[in-house]
Amino acid sequence: MLKRIWHFFGSVKVTFWLLLIIAFSFALGSYYVKYNPQIFKQMNYSLFQDWFNLYGRYYPEKIWWLVMLLLSLFALGINTCICTLDRLLSLFSNREKNEQENIFTKNYTFFNPHLFSDSVKWTFNWHDIRL
Repeated sequence: MLKRIWHFFGSVKVTFWLLLIIAFSFALGSYYVKYNPQIFKQMNYSLFQDWFNLYGRYYPEKIWWLVMLLLSLFALGINTCICTLDRLLSLFSNREKNEQENIFTKNYTFFNPHLFSDSVKWTFNWHDIRL
């Protein structure tokens, strides 16, 4: 059961839907803030908890999008942590398989200054200049 929940929150599909919900919440929030400035202007002058306790009781139909936004941002944070942990665990488990092939001993272009200077020469047509 716990593994199913872990895989659900670590899914890229969930990330996509959470981002869609967050974008929808921001769009709705901009509408509500624009047409109800008397409620949301007080947010600038008080702590969020105090503002939410005061206006959340009396105007729940105008701030429901804010609760949805906060919950979806929290879920996106959990999703990001789980995706990162899944990736790190898979990299560490595959490390033993790739022990003979060390990533730090390979000669990549961005680590080799001579190959980098050659790519700059060819990119900017500086064939005669020595870097």
